[in-house]
Amino acid sequence: MTPHPPATTPEHEDAAPGQRPFLRGLYMLLFVLLFALAETLLTIIAVLQFLWLVFTGAPNSQVRLFGHGLSQWMAAVGEFQACETEDKPFPFAPWPGDD
Repeated sequence: MTPHPPATTPEHEDAAPGQRPFLRGLYMLLFVLLFALAETLLTIIAVLQFLWLVFTGAPNSQVRLFGHGLSQWMAAVGEFQACETEDKPFPFAPWPGDD
C-alpha cells in the first residue's frame, strides 16, 4: 500500500515543495513559544478565579469566558502541533468563541 501524498492547501501553493516542512516548522516553533506563555497565563487566571471565588462566593464571568477561550486556543495549538490540522490558530485565525 503506497502512502497518500499530503493534501495541498492554498496557504502552501506559493511555497516550493522543499520549503513546506521548514515553513511549517517555523510556525510550530512560534506556537511552542506562545503555548508556553499561555500556560503561565492560564495559571494566573486559575489563581485569580480561585481568589475571586473565595472572596465573592461566585466565579468571575469575564475571567471564566477568557479562560475558556484560552483553553480552546491551547487545544487548537495542540492539534496543529500534532499535525492533526493545517489550520493555524490565533493570531492566524479568529480567537476561539469569537465566531
